[in-house]
Amino acid sequence: MSVTTIKTYPTRVEAELAKAALDAAEIPCFVAGVGVAMEGGIAAVQLQVPESEVQRALDILGES
Repeated sequence: MSVTTIKTYPTRVEAELAKAALDAAEIPCFVAGVGVAMEGGIAAVQLQVPESEVQRALDILGES
């Protein structure tokens, strides 16, 4: 299954909240990355969904 990053978040908490909305809609999704890098820099947390679910996920998150 090929996945696509549909949005990046500055923190894992924000990404997990979006994931919860997609989980409720039964859209498979994954959170990848960490919110704060080891050296204190900021790293993006990515929300990923299967390519076949991109538009539906964006609609649910209000990103379309």
